[in-house]
Amino acid sequence: MWLSLTEAAAYIGYKPGGLRKLVRRRDIRFYQVRKHSPLRFRREWLDQFIEAHSNHPGVSRGLSSAPRKKKTPPVAGEVEKTEFGFDSALLNL
Repeated sequence: MWLSLTEAAAYIGYKPGGLRKLVRRRDIRFYQVRKHSPLRFRREWLDQFIEAHSNHPGVSRGLSSAPRKKKTPPVAGEVEKTEFGFDSALLNL
């Protein structure tokens, strides 16, 4: 069964633009009848890509099982600084 670009991107956890970038760089296997025709992908090819680029061999969907860290909002009165050292309190002048 063939998957469209949008379906394939969702399957591997990418945005369609990110999957297009992989196609342009020939990092992922795809099928196209002729130039400018729709891109098509097989689920097996996507699984191969996931397996080859996974930190956890054997993960079938390429999504890590590790929970994501949630960003906690700053406490009132506390100065929040970004990773670049910008003081967000300056915005409230």
